[in-house]
Amino acid sequence: MIQAVVFDLDGLIVDTERTSLQAWEELYREAGLTVPLEQWRTAIGTWGGSFDPVTDLAEKLGRPLSADELQDRREREWELASQLPVMPGVMEHLDAADAWGVLTAVVSSSSRQWVRGHLDRLGLANRFECVCTREDVLSVKPDPSLYYRALLSLGVDGCEAVAYEDCSNGLIAAKSAGMHCVVVPGQLTSSADYSQADAVLESLADVDPRALWDFIDAEYA
Repeated sequence: MIQAVVFDLDGLIVDTERTSLQAWEELYREAGLTVPLEQWRTAIGTWGGSFDPVTDLAEKLGRPLSADELQDRREREWELASQLPVMPGVMEHLDAADAWGVLTAVVSSSSRQWVRGHLDRLGLANRFECVCTREDVLSVKPDPSLYYRALLSLGVDGCEAVAYEDCSNGLIAAKSAGMHCVVVPGQLTSSADYSQADAVLESLADVDPRALWDFIDAEYA
């Protein structure tokens, strides 16, 4: 039986994947360049992976990015993201978890400051039993360490938990931790292979939470 639901943040609770790209596109554009989208997509849901826009842009410019440029980019990203609402269906799934006694957590490859900042501004900080971010582990998604940490904190086994993700790095991490996984791809992640997912949805608003959890339970009974 599903005992816990674990939410990704970026692209799942709030559509920050889009605004993060926009902030970088603006910086690239100032240099007369464009973000390499195919490489960018490989980095969604992880951190410090094979593609790093800081390194990529510096190589193309032939110089390191200045501290002021990086700070301006961070401030612009927050400015854009801080206007975003909770994604459709998220509140309904949190409310269902409360009603049915299902534990909840957030697992994100982003920084604690970024994750907590969004949960606080959205009024969600008290809706989760635990929040795990990149400062909590040595390796982020697609490594399963973040999910293992959340499962340990919640006191449940992987087979008793379902992860809500929006990208392939998150799916791989959740499945590697022995969890069920529901994927809700965004515009930037819709072309990836999600054949390992237990369900693929256009929106969390498209399904009744309890029916989804019962469906997953039945599949593995």
